[in-house]
Amino acid sequence: MNDNLSRRQERRRVPRLLCADMILVEVEDRPKHWQRIQVSLEDISPYGACFEVDKPIPADASVRLIVGITEC
Repeated sequence: MNDNLSRRQERRRVPRLLCADMILVEVEDRPKHWQRIQVSLEDISPYGACFEVDKPIPADASVRLIVGITEC
């Protein structure tokens, strides 16, 4: 594992849970217009999430995760 990555993970107060799921996010690409895209969720915690996208999302864009509850 990369030394920079391991140091960054050690500083987290709450560890992130690794995932490999496809989820939906909504990105506000212009005022009051939300575009829904499918992304690959990499990890998640109560304080943040990491996901991969095909196209860049502007740093100042609002993003919403679309989640659902499923029964096992």
